[in-house]
This record gives sequence, C-alpha cells and structure tokens, in this order.
Amino acid sequence: MSDLLNLWVVLHRPEQPKGDWAAHCLEIDVVSQGRNPRHAIEMVAEAIVMTLKADLTTKQLPSRRRAPDEFWDELWAILRNSEPTSLAKGSAGAIALAGQLVLRVETKPRRKAAPHPFEVPALWASKTRDAHP
Repeated sequence: MSDLLNLWVVLHRPEQPKGDWAAHCLEIDVVSQGRNPRHAIEMVAEAIVMTLKADLTTKQLPSRRRAPDEFWDELWAILRNSEPTSLAKGSAGAIALAGQLVLRVETKPRRKAAPHPFEVPALWASKTRDAHP
C-alpha cells in the first residue's frame, strides 16, 4: 500500500555556467542538489523519504520542519512571474523553477527495495533572479 504526498519544490540554477541545481522541498524544509532539474528532484525526493523515515522513528511531526515564510514568499513570486513548462524542457533558459512534486511513499515495506517514484504534474520556469516579491 502507498500514500501520495503533494509537496512544493523550488529549484535554482547556479550562478556559474556549469554546476548543480539546488532543489528545496518547502513542506519538509529539505534541500538537495543535482546535475540538472530532474536529477535535483530525484535527489530531494530521496532526501524527503529519508527525513520522513527518521521522523517516524523518532516520533517527530514532519510538519514542524516547514520552511520559513521567506521561502514560501519566493515560491509565490516565482509562480506569479513565470511560465508553465514541463520537467523535460523546464531548464531551457530558466534560472528558477517551482513545481509540485507528487511522491509515492510506501506505507508497507516491500521485499525488494524500489526507487521512490515521483511525478511533477505542474512546473513553472522563471527567467529572472528578481523572483522575490
């Protein structure tokens, strides 16, 4: 059996021409990085799962991890000042991306470990660093 988590993720392109993308899950306040937007989302999805497992083990509420308000303000600014796109073409010319990450979390252990599948049904691309409100 599995549950779906719908989470917001903000991605930033590095200032240098070559470098990793940073991905920040706002509900859990987890940050990771990857070679491109898709890889950054894969890495933050993995970090989310590890964080949630640790929270369950220590009986902490994941909702207490919520990112500070300034990161949510940045998300809303990106959404207001951007264009809808897809994960496949989202990084073309984009400096920041914001999207919904739907992560499938297994509630019963499986015999064989499988990567945690995810979907990004909605993604927006911003081409300006002035995404702040």
